[in-house]
Amino acid sequence: MTRCHWSSLLLQRWPIKMKDLHWLTTSSSNRITTGICSSAKSDLQDQRKSTNRTYQEAIGKLNDLQSNASVLQSVRKTQGKFSHRNIPEATQFAQRAGLTMDQLNTLPIIHVSGTKGKGSVCAFCESILRKHGLKTGFYSSPHLVEVRERIRVNGLPMEKEDFASSFFEVYDRLDDTKKDHEEAMPAYFRFLTIMAFHVFLKEKVDVALIEVGIGGEHDCTNIIRQPTVVGITSLGMDHTFLLGETLGQIAWHKAGICKPGKPVFTVPQPEEAMKVVQDRAKEIGAPLRCAVSLEKNHFGEHSIQLGLAGEHQRVNASLAIHLCASFLENIKAECFQVVPDIKPQTAKRVKLDETSADERVADDLGILLAQPIVLPESFITGLRECYWAGRNQSFTHGRVTYYIDGAHTIRSIEACRRWFLDETFKERQNLGDNVAKILVFNSTGKRDSIALLKPLMECKFDGVVFCPNVVSEHDGKNSPDLTYKHSTNKSALARVQLLKQDFETMVRSQVQSNLPHVAGHDAVATGEYCNVNSNNHHSGDNINSNNHHNEDNLQGKPSFASSAAVPSLFSDIPAQTVAVPSITDALQWAACAKDPHLSSPSREYSTPAEAAIAADHIQVLVTGSIHLVGGVIKVLNPDLVLHQ
Repeated sequence: MTRCHWSSLLLQRWPIKMKDLHWLTTSSSNRITTGICSSAKSDLQDQRKSTNRTYQEAIGKLNDLQSNASVLQSVRKTQGKFSHRNIPEATQFAQRAGLTMDQLNTLPIIHVSGTKGKGSVCAFCESILRKHGLKTGFYSSPHLVEVRERIRVNGLPMEKEDFASSFFEVYDRLDDTKKDHEEAMPAYFRFLTIMAFHVFLKEKVDVALIEVGIGGEHDCTNIIRQPTVVGITSLGMDHTFLLGETLGQIAWHKAGICKPGKPVFTVPQPEEAMKVVQDRAKEIGAPLRCAVSLEKNHFGEHSIQLGLAGEHQRVNASLAIHLCASFLENIKAECFQVVPDIKPQTAKRVKLDETSADERVADDLGILLAQPIVLPESFITGLRECYWAGRNQSFTHGRVTYYIDGAHTIRSIEACRRWFLDETFKERQNLGDNVAKILVFNSTGKRDSIALLKPLMECKFDGVVFCPNVVSEHDGKNSPDLTYKHSTNKSALARVQLLKQDFETMVRSQVQSNLPHVAGHDAVATGEYCNVNSNNHHSGDNINSNNHHNEDNLQGKPSFASSAAVPSLFSDIPAQTVAVPSITDALQWAACAKDPHLSSPSREYSTPAEAAIAADHIQVLVTGSIHLVGGVIKVLNPDLVLHQ
């Protein structure tokens, strides 16, 4: 079984029954506090059924809700034709589970959609409001290591026992009623969405942060009817075969979570997207504001410090500030001091970030800017102490520093590149010149992988390793939380082999077209490339050995199969490329026996990059897929996801 990837996420959102082929996306004192109990009798039945049932049993049942590949193929052909059925059916599943819309309306919710940064915005909001004294619930997707990460209370993933208990409370009610509904059960993501609402009501949270899965208009989280406030993060091109081929079409879906009379905040968008967001908000009757730049808020004596790295996080932090202030004004009747001498104004030429001068808000749209505020101490602390694993994160093992980021769109990859170059430059000041850079990469779904790789070439990597989102070749070492039932290791490896070949062809073509500027690369540019045999199976000893490294064997005496190099477009050092069958193999190849947590690279794959073998330190960038990042965390440090 393989690590869950983008296609599997879509399948997890699809109905189990083939005849129901339609779009299932990730897509106060008087509050009802009894959770989603139907009756005393049903509660006793649920309690009896859920007694002593384990987390592992719950994950097994959950994985059974994954749909098969034929469903995905049908979805692609219909291109969301039946997406309008999603919300009514999700509502029906919720009601079968005992969750009424009246109960859901009592839950104070911040609902967030967007292409880039919606998870980070929710994480900032959760941290701010928890520091402000509220009990928080946070529903996000996907998970990195364990499914229970998706449903958090007060910043922490549910305990396994609590997850299992809540899981079976919901699952058994659905299972008991399926005979009356043609055996229909909700798909993976839909089930978890219903379960999250169940948990947050049962836990009596003061605020629920709900991250949209895919899109918004037809996403199953959009059964929410009375959010307190809505946020729309940066918009871009992604999931186009479901959401549309233009930015305006995508923006239409994202803005579909707006609700009548409920405030909406967004960030500066490209004109096409902003106009659609404005029109939809007006059509729905939702007052729209555009977030101001982070610096316009008043931090008092404090400097601006964010717990999430990267310049692009400043936009996300600014949106989070406005969402939290609006939430507290509406729920707690709190008032915030407005920064003096700043009056509401139309958003004119507001840059999305410092490197995208053309990304602006049209002068003539007349969208009001949100009022900057004097930040309370809780807001400042929440921003500074926010933690969101797998996003612009780095850590060091031995003589290897890992930089991990789940970027998977062109704009997020560009932001990832800027962050990586900035951070590695700072680190090199203390390491000296003998430092190598290695890229670990994969992408999934319908994304243009080569377009994602091009911006990264500026990083001058000495080696590139492609791998599927599979933790290990050996099924026994793959967690059920990271398993997608309807794919195979063989098909996953075949895809990354094609990705490697496409990458090499791109590099060779570009180098040949620039030969006058890339002296000495003629032979390399036309040389042979290594072929990775998809039937290779290395010994399990290479995955979890006793970490006996023989780095001397890598110095000057390569004992691996040889491989020609791919010329770097921005460096005189040729970059070595390889495709391997698992994340563990990729990390071993990248680290070159310099990480004491890993075994030496397998001898069945090509020799690691010479620069990496000889280097005193290696800087490894892992990006292209949030699922790849999750697998890397699983191998290197699973505790990263449990940090509060």
